[in-house]
Amino acid sequence: MWGKPSGRKANSQRDSRSARLQSHATAVDPACHAGGRNCEALGLQPTEQVYRVQCLRYIDGEPAAIETTHLPAQLFPQIETRDLEHQSLYLIIENIYSRRLERCEEHIGAVTAGHEEAHLLKIRVGFPLVKAQRIVRDTTGAAVEFG
Repeated sequence: MWGKPSGRKANSQRDSRSARLQSHATAVDPACHAGGRNCEALGLQPTEQVYRVQCLRYIDGEPAAIETTHLPAQLFPQIETRDLEHQSLYLIIENIYSRRLERCEEHIGAVTAGHEEAHLLKIRVGFPLVKAQRIVRDTTGAAVEFG
């Protein structure tokens, strides 16, 4: 989810962009138990392990976006040992796990900040946000990321 604008154009050469890994875990995704969206989007059974990564993106030192992604754990064993804070997830998927990414389906909409988003982005609860949700598929058609 994208929060407040930085006050400069996002493509300005003066922008300083960075990311901070907030959390990561491998588990049976609770959202899958209810036949939830994560499980359905990734084509998983409710008992399969899902790797969840949450990153906070910064522009000019200010929090600008929360990025949460889900990956099928069986496709990416030991991905938690990779430097997800400083390396591109997509480069890791392609170069380490040899899965060539082919296409992405993305839906964009508007939401309002809840308590967690407001805290992380340093904005007020109810602040308008842009939400992007995507499914990334490899050359075999398998869903490799949902976020």
